Amino acid sequence: DITEKKLAEEKIRIEQEKKNILLNSIPDVIFLMNKKGDYLEIRGGGSFDYLPHEQVIGRNIADVMSPELVNTIMETNLKAIESGNIQLCEYALKYE
Repeated sequence: DITEKKLAEEKIRIEQEKKNILLNSIPDVIFLMNKKGDYLEIRGGGSFDYLPHEQVIGRNIADVMSPELVNTIMETNLKAIESGNIQLCEYALKYE
């Protein structure tokens, strides 16, 4: 039935919108990247002044972060991908 399909699509859209609101209200920055370390998406309410978000998406972590951070973040990223569970990796960016 077309009405049921439209209702189901609307329900999915509303749920996605709720999740987006939650992600954008988080005070920290959340990075989504693939196994290779390429940035796919940046979310959250925190600022990432290292580079503008649009200059980070599509780049590799090694092109953006210091080598010390790359190793730590990539280890955590691989754990998340392998386990399918969220992993936390806390660090601070140092500006010069």
